[in-house]
Parts: sequence; C-alpha cells; structure tokens
Amino acid sequence: DETAIGLELTVIEDWKRELPAGSERWFEDIFRTVPNQKSLRVERIDQVENPAGNNDYFLARYRGPLLVPEDGQYALGINSDDGSFLKIDGQVTLSWLGNHFPDAVEIGSRYNFLPLVNAWTHNATVSLQKGVHWIEFYHQEMSGTQMAHMGWRRPALAGDAGSLDYFFRGFSPDANGWEVVPAQFLDGQIPC
Repeated sequence: DETAIGLELTVIEDWKRELPAGSERWFEDIFRTVPNQKSLRVERIDQVENPAGNNDYFLARYRGPLLVPEDGQYALGINSDDGSFLKIDGQVTLSWLGNHFPDAVEIGSRYNFLPLVNAWTHNATVSLQKGVHWIEFYHQEMSGTQMAHMGWRRPALAGDAGSLDYFFRGFSPDANGWEVVPAQFLDGQIPC
C-alpha cells in the first residue's frame, strides 16, 4: 500500500544460506517466491535487531518513498551486519553483500566504553532531483549481532563522501553531516 505511512519491512525468517557478493538479483527473487513472509511498517532503516522476530538467520527488505528535499549530489551510505544493498528508483546504488561485521568505530576502551557508531565507509555520491524517489534496502543476517542502517549527507556536505572523521568532529554518529535518513523523508507524506 503506497499510501501507508513509513517504510514497508518484509522479513523471511530461518534463512541459513549466505547470499554472496553479486547475488542482488537472486536476493530480490527470493522475496518473490518464498512464502510465509512477515510484513510491518518502520519509520526508517536504523535497526540493531529484527523488528519482526528472531535476530538470527533472516532476510529483510525495506521499501518505500524517499522524499528528496532539494536537487543535488547526495552521499548515500549503508552499514550492515551481515550483507546489504540499496536500490534507488530500481537501480542498485550500493552493495555490500556477504557474511561480515559492520563498519563501525569503537570509541573508548574496555573501562570507558561508548557504543559503536557508524563509519559509513560503504557510500556513493548520487545526483538526485527534488521530489519522491523509490528506495529498496535488502539486508541479510546470518548469526550473532546484526545491524541495518541507511544514511545520507545532504548536498551542502556531500562533496566529501568519506567516512566519519572522529578526531576532528567528535564522537557524534552524525559527524561530518552524516545521519541516518530521518523518518520525515521516508514517511510517505509529501508536504504540500
């Protein structure tokens, strides 16, 4: 339902076969053919657990509108444990499939620990025009910890799409202008 609020999240549980690099088409086909999928709505792609059930051995697909507030070059980033890829308007924009840990920076020491924060090292700069675009974010979790994030840097800051610079910008997860794409740009409500 394209009029519903938020992103549609569809989950296939108990999936134990790794989807290696280069298997984006196969990943999409699984969602067309495997029965017993769970669906719900989420505000954004910013999960550290499976919102639909067990935290191991699942596939997830997030779909919905992305409201782009102005024309320009956007740096888009993904971060995941395990594999993921992002499509915008039907085209694969970023892909990081396979069984891997997330790109994150551990801040502190074992005596002074702060949470891991996104490093956003899997990113691309994309030219987007103001308006509504369709996004699909696919994620696989094998076992252990899991994470699924999609972030961006808006045009004024997107020229340097590199990872966060913690030493000069502090320890904020949105340092250097990176942020998880906020819910108001994914909620499907287009302002008049």
